[in-house]
Amino acid sequence: MQIPEPLIGRIGHVGGIEPLIIDGTMWFFGYDYSLDAVLSPLIDDPVVMAKFAAEYMVHRDGKHDAPYWLEWVGFARNKSMLAAHEDLEFSTADLRDDPHAITDHLRYLIMAAQGLCLGPLAATADMDFSDLPGIGDDLVALGLDDEDEYWYETALEYLEFFDEDYAYDKSYEASAMTARRIIDAYRTWAAQTLPANWPMLFGYPPREQKSGPTLLLGRSEKIFDAKTRVPSTAAEVAEVCRQIAGTSSSTGSSVRLSGIDWRVLDIVVHGRARRALLLSDPVIGRHPYHKTNEDITWEHCDLRRWLNNEFCQSLGEPLLSRVLATTVHNGLNPAWGTPSGDHTTDQFFLLGMKEAIKYLSGERNIVWKKLRSRPFEFGNRGEAQDEDGRSAWWWLRSSGSKAEKTVFIDSGGKLKDEGYRVSAAGGVRPVFWLNFGS
Repeated sequence: MQIPEPLIGRIGHVGGIEPLIIDGTMWFFGYDYSLDAVLSPLIDDPVVMAKFAAEYMVHRDGKHDAPYWLEWVGFARNKSMLAAHEDLEFSTADLRDDPHAITDHLRYLIMAAQGLCLGPLAATADMDFSDLPGIGDDLVALGLDDEDEYWYETALEYLEFFDEDYAYDKSYEASAMTARRIIDAYRTWAAQTLPANWPMLFGYPPREQKSGPTLLLGRSEKIFDAKTRVPSTAAEVAEVCRQIAGTSSSTGSSVRLSGIDWRVLDIVVHGRARRALLLSDPVIGRHPYHKTNEDITWEHCDLRRWLNNEFCQSLGEPLLSRVLATTVHNGLNPAWGTPSGDHTTDQFFLLGMKEAIKYLSGERNIVWKKLRSRPFEFGNRGEAQDEDGRSAWWWLRSSGSKAEKTVFIDSGGKLKDEGYRVSAAGGVRPVFWLNFGS
């Protein structure tokens, strides 16, 4: 039997083997316990599962061959690290018809298979369930919000309470109908957004992957090696300053410093004060905006600390002596009104939404109140690749539709103002102001 491809964006993860029983048949899948991410399609042949793991997965001590992994498949036959054995059995007929069949463990696996914690390149769902049109209003109607982790259980309770004894009460009937609408929408959404052959849980056919497998290792990925970064020399920095000060560089052109190509976004000259805004041309690596999923702004996020410490120190004193400390303005997300935190003073930072639109779209007269009604597609101005030439999405610093999300630009150069969860491993393109005056 042919070894199936891994789920999109999930190669090289440290993981193990997990079991699942569907209609009496045991299936196996690869799982990354540190990222809560399913790595493979469902595989019913133990030998194929072992070969898949040997090809696409690693253990903490490195890669292993198929016989090694076959032992782990044997362990998985008898025990799951995620749930008790009685919580592993599902019937497609029940999942289609009985709301109680969609257990807490299954909803957890659905989220893990969708890859929502891994970022847009690996996620198979375009948005969280609570962000679907009308769902937020239905949750509010039941006294819930999208942060309530027990929303499904509450919806089930409304269904259970509404029986013949309450048939005369229109308020109970309305709540039960809302609960049924939420549960039915969740079942459909899950079946339509699960990857590969996972939709079989609900009796749906396999889903084609949106593209071939790519390497996207989440938090475990090595994003930046300061030891291999070549610091700028005084001569290199002086030459770049001469280029920008002369006619050989202008906005849109590139210069090279510390082994990184930088795009010149802006040049400002006021008398003897001369500065240029530089954006790294490639994504220098992938990094969570913040290590944990929580409400966070630029001022307190882990990525800001990393840029202005480890990354900053790797570039060399000749360049750092020319990097200006800058007041970074963090206002509201103009599309959603979400606060992005207090202003900060930084040497290195990320573009905010307004800066990205200003410098990448070329537009200057933006009606910010209408931003949500006109999506920005920056094309090749917003597209980015990592240093290995792979397409990448990358972080901005503005908060998204919620404080636990941050705005980003996807791999096609589109501005995503609703944002993505902060713990995802997103591309990093640092920005700084260079003093190129005498």
